[in-house]
Amino acid sequence: MNRFFIVLLLIGLAACQQAVDHAITTEELEKHIMYLASDDLAGRYPGTEGDSLAGAYIRDAFESYGLELLADNGYQYIDIVVEVELGENNMLMHGRQTYKIGEEFIPLSFTHNSKIEAQMVFAGYGIVVDHRDFKFDNYTGLDVSGKIVILLEGGPTVKEGEEDYFSGSISHRSKILSAKDRGAIGVILVAGEAFDPDDELLFTNRKEPSAGLPVIRVKQQVVNDFLEGSGQTVNKLESAFSSGSSNGFALSSTVSIETDVVSKIAHTHNVLGLLNGKNGKDGPLLVIGAHYDHLGMGGAGSGSRVPDTVATHYGADDNASGVAAIIEMAGELASQSDLLDCSILFIAFAGEEMGLLGSKYYVNNPLFPLEKVKTMINLDMVGRLKEDNKIGAGGTGSALQFDSLISSVQTNGIQISSSPEGYGPSDHASFYGADIPVLYFSTGAHIDYHTPDDNVEKINYEGIIAVTSIIHDIVLDLASDMEITYQVAGPKQQAARTKYKVTLGIMPDVTTNDNKGLRIEFTTPGRPAQLAGILKGDRIVKMNSLPVANIYDYMTRLQTLEEGQTVVVEVVRNEKTEILLVQL
Repeated sequence: MNRFFIVLLLIGLAACQQAVDHAITTEELEKHIMYLASDDLAGRYPGTEGDSLAGAYIRDAFESYGLELLADNGYQYIDIVVEVELGENNMLMHGRQTYKIGEEFIPLSFTHNSKIEAQMVFAGYGIVVDHRDFKFDNYTGLDVSGKIVILLEGGPTVKEGEEDYFSGSISHRSKILSAKDRGAIGVILVAGEAFDPDDELLFTNRKEPSAGLPVIRVKQQVVNDFLEGSGQTVNKLESAFSSGSSNGFALSSTVSIETDVVSKIAHTHNVLGLLNGKNGKDGPLLVIGAHYDHLGMGGAGSGSRVPDTVATHYGADDNASGVAAIIEMAGELASQSDLLDCSILFIAFAGEEMGLLGSKYYVNNPLFPLEKVKTMINLDMVGRLKEDNKIGAGGTGSALQFDSLISSVQTNGIQISSSPEGYGPSDHASFYGADIPVLYFSTGAHIDYHTPDDNVEKINYEGIIAVTSIIHDIVLDLASDMEITYQVAGPKQQAARTKYKVTLGIMPDVTTNDNKGLRIEFTTPGRPAQLAGILKGDRIVKMNSLPVANIYDYMTRLQTLEEGQTVVVEVVRNEKTEILLVQL
């Protein structure tokens, strides 16, 4: 055997060994998830030691597979608010009337702490829409510069079948920003009875950055006091403005406001590793991400579904499974870098459970121009592939080519349930909001979601391999010279149009999108659906004889229901129709 042949043989054996080493295995996945979802990491709550240890583990794994560590040795540092509480100096005064904190007014948790006094202006819903097909401005004819703006919660009524142009402008942030842009120095929010018949004041403890100006929510009677003598009330104004045709007006009186909330700041970080393709950093870029944080020890305000239980919320599926998958995908793709025309940025996001904080931070502080991002792929809860072998793929409508791309991939018996909407309850939403095509993969919710029972014993490791195999093939296609054309696929933020007066107590199946009813993933013990006999796997097809084809129909029907009402719910169970009475 000549020396040249021996050299070639050794090179070939080394290449084979490299391919074996980088293959995705159940052993490697289990190693990652066992560590990330261990008692030592105590639920990976942002800003804790467990969060820091998880970040270090992911960074080291990226480095071991040859990824280039970006930012500060792989860390993109983020300051986050981990706790918000009321301070001692909150005040609302109108004339000689001083209102009671917690009973008649409450500051929003992301208010700017300040003391102000100014004239008030009522500006309806405070909505501004500048769409190519629709223009709307509640501030038309109003001068709010240097004034305090009173705004209704919610937005104008949209008739069934009409396009909802208001949905992207009704969040608190959108309304506050519009008021601030016009020179307002403070905002008072009030809910009419159509939006909130209970007129509740809740300190939301939303862990977000300051709104930049004082913002409070008040009871209806407080604004009615402000309106005394005008012949108007909050409910009259809500009724008038709901049609979208009424005009705002200035009030003659002034109001004094002082807001004081105390925020506890902690430090966390996104973890970033770059796999360079053939075109290096100069060409287009793919982003593959998964959040690594979870709920810590649970408890009130954590997002736990058992808030009265303080125990490690392991988050094995949510989302140690997604992190393990992207780590191993990074290794597999690193061994195939000669197939990649574009580079791939892997990001383990911080703070997703607290409101997509890590992904929002990256989009606002990108390491590469956002216009270079060809597609963002997000993995969130991919560790519970069920017997039906079904996975959900969200965002399929956010690029012209996605439907044909997904249909062309070999799935080996896995069913892909596509959903076109680009917005969703995970980190891809931040990228979609920046006009970037997104794909979101999940094996769906389960009864252990956001409880201590989401543990390693229940992970389907072979299922993760099956899911990542599909995503791997999609990535190879996207990493080629394939053209990807972004297109709008639904609203770019959550449309919280109304406060629901009732709930059934169900978790919908997000992997099913066939318009054949709303499939129930599980029912919450002791809640109306479970007490009425609704079971896991049932499909709700009608409520009070009105059809329910999907989750959007369900949410619309839910808005019309009242506490104490008995609802006739028609479900399909084992291909047979069942009629159940649900007491709300």
